[in-house]
Amino acid sequence: MFINQGDGTFLDEAGSRGLSGPANSNGAVFASTNPTINLYASGATTPMQTNARWAETNELARLSQITVDVGAFTFHGDSNDAAILSDLSSGAYTLQIEGDGGITLAEIYDAANSDNGQLINLSTRGTVGSGDHSLIAGFVVTGTKPVQVLIRAVGPTLGSFGILNPSPQPSVKLIRQSTPTRTVIAENQNWMTHPAASAIESLAQQIGSFPLEPHAEDSALLITLEPGVYTAQMADDSLTEPGIGLLEIYWIR
Repeated sequence: MFINQGDGTFLDEAGSRGLSGPANSNGAVFASTNPTINLYASGATTPMQTNARWAETNELARLSQITVDVGAFTFHGDSNDAAILSDLSSGAYTLQIEGDGGITLAEIYDAANSDNGQLINLSTRGTVGSGDHSLIAGFVVTGTKPVQVLIRAVGPTLGSFGILNPSPQPSVKLIRQSTPTRTVIAENQNWMTHPAASAIESLAQQIGSFPLEPHAEDSALLITLEPGVYTAQMADDSLTEPGIGLLEIYWIR
């Protein structure tokens, strides 16, 4: 899920891709071979847009140009990767990827030529375990000023929403990407042990999210980041079989 914030009738362009072929060529051994991408407005059961092959989109020339503009790598011309280009007003949206069970990379790019809107929340739900079963979300802080970010790795609290087999002891790790190095700059296991636990708790209400249960071993980070490229990683080493986890990133005003 992601939330786009704009002013009034401001329209945002988001290029979203379900990745198979390039993932395979970039080292993802078990890449999905035929992903389908669906875009939903919040609460909707029928997708606003859907695509199963990027080269068959109605706006191929515009999609190709925006791919270059945002610095994304290009798809192979004959690949079965999927893509959607959408003009979106302010609101919450869900991006759903369907496939054959292989590894898929879902990307969202804010391609609007305007400073009036931005993505303020990104969250992804999936299976969580250790090692290759980690849930990963990459994001970029742009501009010239630092930004405060709240990152939550939610497992146990999901049980109160009826989720079966939630991750019982998730951890969250934040990595800064700086070629050729990757530096772990923060990590947490059990949000109640975080020095800013009280702020993390109060921010849930401020940003309109559900609260983490006080004695549940969900994890969280509240950190101010300089512009750069980052990766949030959620894992659970307590599991022998992957459980369900939710990895959330919030941009705090």
